[in-house]
Amino acid sequence: MSDRIRTPSTGYAIATADRSLTESRSSGLLRRREQPSWLRLATEKLKSAATLQDNWDSYGGLRTNSLSLHHANLFLDCICKTVGITEPLIAVNAHGNVCFEWDLDGSSMELEVLPSGKVSYYFVDAEGDEVEAEDQSDFMDVRDRLTRL
Repeated sequence: MSDRIRTPSTGYAIATADRSLTESRSSGLLRRREQPSWLRLATEKLKSAATLQDNWDSYGGLRTNSLSLHHANLFLDCICKTVGITEPLIAVNAHGNVCFEWDLDGSSMELEVLPSGKVSYYFVDAEGDEVEAEDQSDFMDVRDRLTRL
């Protein structure tokens, strides 16, 4: 326990050279104090997605849903604080919902942010085990799966 410093609000701070990590008491996941290098570009991609208009794909795709976009920003803020989550691909689907995708070393996750603030996702791990979940409001499960990529 000598490498940890007790802090009342976040659980334990991990003593590292850059002092940018903390361990959440509730989840056991390492959390960042500083923003990951990919966050700025991801935020720009979401801003760009907000400018899409109806029929943006020439197949009748709906413009980006403002509620999906709002919740996508909140989700991005949540996941960027967790160590080990890599930069997602960001897209808008034909329904106008923001989607995130990760693909790394045989594992992948596709996630759609619904206007309700819930997410639906499809996860496949390196062994080929699949998990599909719809209308999930618990980001903890999503963050846990993303740290396994």
